Amino acid sequence: MRDIVADLRRFSSDRRSAGAVFDMAGVVRTGLEWVLASADRIVETRMDVEEPLEVEGHAGRMQQVVMNLVQNALDAMEDVPHPVMCVTAKRDGVRVRVQIADNGSGIPPDVAGHIFDPFFTTKPVGKGTGLGLAICYGTVSDHGGQFTVRNGAQGGAVVAFDLPAFAPDGGPAVLPEEG
Repeated sequence: MRDIVADLRRFSSDRRSAGAVFDMAGVVRTGLEWVLASADRIVETRMDVEEPLEVEGHAGRMQQVVMNLVQNALDAMEDVPHPVMCVTAKRDGVRVRVQIADNGSGIPPDVAGHIFDPFFTTKPVGKGTGLGLAICYGTVSDHGGQFTVRNGAQGGAVVAFDLPAFAPDGGPAVLPEEG
């Protein structure tokens, strides 16, 4: 199974080319718009996205991550009468943090420990492969980021990742002084 996942990751991304600086805010907006445009129902979407959010890496790979997380949130809210998705993307010191929260049923405790395992899925046969979150986890890790998944205080799931913010001089990125 590990070899299959590695082959799929190699196939889905081109690691040979160097990353470039890109605006994560634009990636988040585009990924969200693309998935919602093909959704079969209306979803209330609340966005709080700072701009710009410069990071270094592969914009296309990160857009795949965002699209997968948005699609997972939509799937989790399939039986919710009034689905609500909250998307935030902000700079937090030297990191850029992206969070997608839904008002679905949340993550059962027995599932939480396996959520990033390849081929693990809670979706019915034919609906999911169990590779989406495993690949997302690898992509975020490849970009120097970290993933968190938890249940929200008001229910639903909260999936977040952070990436190093771009620093033009190669040192740690810092926020400009307020004043």
